[in-house]
Amino acid sequence: MSGDNRTEFVNINVCADTLGVSVATIRNWIKGGVLHSTDGCVNAYELERVRSGITAGEISRLTKRANKSALMKTFVPDEYKHTSSPDTIFEIIDYIKSNNLLINKSVNYLLLNILQKNGLAESSGNKLLCKTRVVEKEIGSWQLDLSDEKYMGLARFDLPEHFDPAGFVYQSLLSGGDKSKGGSYYTPGEIVESIVRNFDFKNESLFVDPCCGTGQFVCTAASVSGRPDGVWGYDIDPVAVSIARINLIVRFRSIEFTPNILCKDTLVDPPEAGKFDFVATNPPWGAHFSKVQKKNLDNIYGDIKSGESFSYFIEMGLRLLKEGGKLSYILPYSVLNVGTHRDIRFDLVNKYSVKNIFCLGGIFRNVLSPVIRLDVVKKTPIKQQVNIQQGNENFDVPQESWLESKDCLMGLVSKRDADILRRVYGFEHTTLHGNAHWGLGIVTGDNDKYLSEAAGGGMEPVFTGKDIKPFFYSKPGKYIYFAPDKFQQTAPEWKYRAKEKLIYKFISKYPVVCYDDSSALTLNSANIVIPKFDYPIKVILALFNSSLYRFIYLKKFSSIKVLRGHLEELPLPLLSADKYREVSDMTDAVIRDKNLDKFYVLDDYVFSLFGFSGEDIDYIKLHSSIQHRD
Repeated sequence: MSGDNRTEFVNINVCADTLGVSVATIRNWIKGGVLHSTDGCVNAYELERVRSGITAGEISRLTKRANKSALMKTFVPDEYKHTSSPDTIFEIIDYIKSNNLLINKSVNYLLLNILQKNGLAESSGNKLLCKTRVVEKEIGSWQLDLSDEKYMGLARFDLPEHFDPAGFVYQSLLSGGDKSKGGSYYTPGEIVESIVRNFDFKNESLFVDPCCGTGQFVCTAASVSGRPDGVWGYDIDPVAVSIARINLIVRFRSIEFTPNILCKDTLVDPPEAGKFDFVATNPPWGAHFSKVQKKNLDNIYGDIKSGESFSYFIEMGLRLLKEGGKLSYILPYSVLNVGTHRDIRFDLVNKYSVKNIFCLGGIFRNVLSPVIRLDVVKKTPIKQQVNIQQGNENFDVPQESWLESKDCLMGLVSKRDADILRRVYGFEHTTLHGNAHWGLGIVTGDNDKYLSEAAGGGMEPVFTGKDIKPFFYSKPGKYIYFAPDKFQQTAPEWKYRAKEKLIYKFISKYPVVCYDDSSALTLNSANIVIPKFDYPIKVILALFNSSLYRFIYLKKFSSIKVLRGHLEELPLPLLSADKYREVSDMTDAVIRDKNLDKFYVLDDYVFSLFGFSGEDIDYIKLHSSIQHRD
């Protein structure tokens, strides 16, 4: 934060990201007087005071355990491990931290090191010789002091052979909180290469990265096209821009040119519309905006209501393209199927031709969300077939099929998958939508204070997500004294005390649901559903834990969280009383005996309810994440 922020207020979500702690912790600090709030917001000046105090170790009660480490931790990107000198970056980081050097200033001396290593500058004593006018202009803005031995030590390190050593030092020094606050994570080089080489560069083709970081996409595009003057890059971070400019100059050191890489906020001050042939980037995800910024963005991108930073960048990137131009972005998988992002999906599917979606998995260290590469062409879609690459599978999906769901879910399902889903949903059915009570597990606000590993003194078992298994729960590892008025958040007590209920694991790729008739309590990693209509609860339990329903969930939603809205969409087939009874009896046997063989029998019976057999069952089991017998 900078400037006069004594009159600026930020919400507790921004506070949590700034200080690198949870929202629950911020609420506790407000209760304890560490922070003061007004209408749920914290003064930005006070927030900066607390942040500085934690960083410097002056606020002792907050420097223990994760609080300080969340602010101060650094991590080295995994890609760096493949360089010729993997230990060098640790030595540089240790040198900067042990000498209390400023990060921004340190980067300038590392850039000087790079220029010297590549024969573009020489320093001797207090004299600095620049070999080109462009380099002289770049260095002139850095205000280097060649007599400062501590900083000049950075100019003498033997840097490893790597395309972006200064960038890797810089991003490694950034705290986890700073990265998440800005939504910034850097992209593995092989992915950047595969994207840029997919572009068909012509002599006059123009490329742009509107949030270029240290210039991975820009430098790669220049290398592929052979024209450093045909690539453009912008970023809001001036340090990253300096690194990107030097990276491009070094890569084309035999050519005299001025890099088209500039520092500005392209969301509010975008480059010229309709100018570029190609745009590619890894845009910020989940970046936070002030109320003033959000108002400005609403005026510029009126159709985007989510406030999600990557959605703004998608819309802006498409505006920059010429008609027929190509966009390729790295995005979280959630853009395809989370309700919040329906606005950008409707825009993409209705106005543009989506060409490819590549499922890349978890490519960013310390980030749980799986990642996709989205390729779009700026032209009206006409019976567009979208190529999907998912693991070893490669198939096409009709773009117009995504318009069939109310939220325009961009489901990645092959023709065979779609046939299976149609078969299940074509069966006469109901759903839990409007037919169940839902309850969140307890949020204590301070688990260390309220949870115990031993019973006694009025304590009772409380189940967490890791205790929840298919059909039944394991022995609890935690106990709690139920005092809802002291907790941060609870469901109404009657939901925990229901005669029978289902408990489902919140963090999971598919439903993991157990049955409870003991009035058990749960924490917020284990949530509750209580059917309130005449449909057997144990049939729901059997269906949701089955291979078939895991398959449905993975294909339709592919989320790292089990959300109420998704469970409400799962079909509950309308069966005869005899079939309801058979499924319930088989489910009782699985719960009672905790016997996998009995589960396999039940699982096969669920298939038979929908008429599946043979190869279809084998295919569904293979793609359902359930390990079956040979």
